[in-house]
Amino acid sequence: MIFHDVTQGSPEWKRMRLGLATASCFHKIITPQKGELSKSAEHYASALVGEMITGENTENFQSYWMERGGAMEAAASSSYEIITGLTLDRGGFITNDDMTIGASPDRRVRGDNGLIIGGVEIKCPSPETHIENLKRAIKHGAIDPSYIPQVQGQILFGEFEFVDWFSYHPEMPPAHIRTYRDDVYCQKLEKALDDFIGIVNETIYLFKTIGFDVPARPIVMMREQELRKDNSEIPEYLMAG
Repeated sequence: MIFHDVTQGSPEWKRMRLGLATASCFHKIITPQKGELSKSAEHYASALVGEMITGENTENFQSYWMERGGAMEAAASSSYEIITGLTLDRGGFITNDDMTIGASPDRRVRGDNGLIIGGVEIKCPSPETHIENLKRAIKHGAIDPSYIPQVQGQILFGEFEFVDWFSYHPEMPPAHIRTYRDDVYCQKLEKALDDFIGIVNETIYLFKTIGFDVPARPIVMMREQELRKDNSEIPEYLMAG
């Protein structure tokens, strides 16, 4: 697991995500309940290869409520800390070691010992959606099944004990649902993601057979530059040892 300390929504964060399968889209790779490879996996693989070639993100849609959610995220985070007594840290961007798969929790949770123990998905929706979220939290105490791939994916790649789903509205009580790791589902998710990366690689190879080289994911170059920068700050005599 690699943690990339970037600001979510920044140009750097958006560039890092190009060509990577990200947790918010894991529902396009694995079915939420049975844990089978999704029928949309092939199409999603093509979309990611397209991002690598064009350098353009396919997820550029931003609704009013998404923009409002971003503006209210700090207030929601403060509310979460007050209610739970836990401390939040930047969510950043988390990837596997190969930097082919990523996850962006809105915040990471620090335990009493200062170590990261969980993640938080913050929602600041419209009043009616928040009320529906409250009803689900009160009646079921479990997230909407459609979010299972995303939440279990964050637990898997963030190495979290749990992910808290936190719906916030300034004029209503929050909806707070905690999800713990589902070992059986995570095993199925790992298998589906391995199969999916195989589909992506097959697509890249098809281009190679016609003499076209698909560029590497931008995050690979960004990581190399970051490591070179870190090494340049170390005295040469220490690097030699």
